[in-house]
Amino acid sequence: MTRALKALALAATVCVATALPAAANYGARGGEAVIFKHPDFRGSALTVDGPIYNLLNLGFNDTVSSMARLRISARCA
Repeated sequence: MTRALKALALAATVCVATALPAAANYGARGGEAVIFKHPDFRGSALTVDGPIYNLLNLGFNDTVSSMARLRISARCA
């Protein structure tokens, strides 16, 4: 993998890692987010509606490439 792709993958991982806890905090109000293993919302998907502290047990450790928000407004800056 080239250095640019590694940097892009790291940036995407950091973005998702910081957005998921914010999205999960809306769980009590019915907010949800869906994470995907592949870019462009493809591959295995997992709906997140509360805090998740370890994605390894769910088969998503270091593999999240995209995320869709459902009924919430979270933004990755």
